[in-house]
Amino acid sequence: MTDICSFNLTKQSMLTRNQSIFASAIDDELVMMDGDQGLYFGLNSVARKIWEILEKPTSYAELLSLLTSFYEVKFEQCQKELEPFLLKMIKHKLILVFHE
Repeated sequence: MTDICSFNLTKQSMLTRNQSIFASAIDDELVMMDGDQGLYFGLNSVARKIWEILEKPTSYAELLSLLTSFYEVKFEQCQKELEPFLLKMIKHKLILVFHE
């Protein structure tokens, strides 16, 4: 795993959710709790979809491709909005990053 301050996401970056995070669906949203840090998070329907995709390790490139086709959004717009979200999730250790 890599320190958030010292890397950028690449197309080859592999992402997966932190399995120690408790998550529960409420309507279209997702409520998450990190018991170790004592933090709660609420995710909207798009963020919930990302969480569902990351149930298994997924490359950043594949995640972008899946989201652009699912939501019919341009690649550049998806990347512009997705990267800061992922970096925030990584910072809070909700998502783990590794390189193959």
